[in-house]
Amino acid sequence: MAPRPDMTRGRGTQNNQGFGRSSDQSHHNGGLRQSQGSDISSELEMIKTKKDLSELSVEEISKADGIAEKLAKSFKGSLKTTQLRKFFDNIASNQERLKTGEWKEIESDFYMIRPNLAYAKGRRLIPEDFFVLVSLCLERVHTQGASEERIKENYDRFVALMQALVAYSKYYER
Repeated sequence: MAPRPDMTRGRGTQNNQGFGRSSDQSHHNGGLRQSQGSDISSELEMIKTKKDLSELSVEEISKADGIAEKLAKSFKGSLKTTQLRKFFDNIASNQERLKTGEWKEIESDFYMIRPNLAYAKGRRLIPEDFFVLVSLCLERVHTQGASEERIKENYDRFVALMQALVAYSKYYER
């Protein structure tokens, strides 16, 4: 019988059971872009402690050495402005539609943000920390039992965080 062709090309190596093992498992950082700057665990932890994203104040997000600035410093060199802008433009477009409409009008686009992030992560275009950050934020936008008004407030805070992150990232890009 002829040897089986390697079906894992581009996806890592085969483990002893013949199943493809992703690069994430076969190498320490899996080839994913890792944040180059400081650790963002405290910022992620702060977001995790909130039930709703609107519990974060705009001041906490945007002030000097606030959440967005710390994130931007951390992502410097690992998150390209083009990738950040691509996600932000989509998020901001949803916000414009949400201002004049109802949540259900953008709901499907909202839920597609994470799969689009996963695709970019899989292609190693965004760092793991950015994927985790946005995933945490998404979980705190449409929370269980939240009113339409609360969901809109949460989404607005999500946009504020991303907008501040874009601004600080551009600042630290130089």
